[in-house]
Amino acid sequence: MGDSYRQRLGMTGSVVGQAGAALKDGEAGRMKVVGKVVGAEVQTRPLRHFLPWVEKVIAQTRERLWKGNPHAPEAESVRRAHPGHRQRETRPAHRVWEAGGDR
Repeated sequence: MGDSYRQRLGMTGSVVGQAGAALKDGEAGRMKVVGKVVGAEVQTRPLRHFLPWVEKVIAQTRERLWKGNPHAPEAESVRRAHPGHRQRETRPAHRVWEAGGDR
């Protein structure tokens, strides 16, 4: 199992590295844009947003699997620090619908 995770983290790390290098090249003007510049900007926006999250997940996975720390210090931060994250509002399973409150 450790070898499988090592391979997957290696592949993920190389893709993250390539994506980061492409972003740097684009920002430095070393990448040729085919089509509209606005379209290229729209395509790079998700990369800028998700690359830091992927890097955190990689770090957490390494911490958990190879350093033996099941409670990595930032384990909850990836999920909760996301600006779009909201706690789900749930009702208790035992709650009974009030009279007249049929669905």
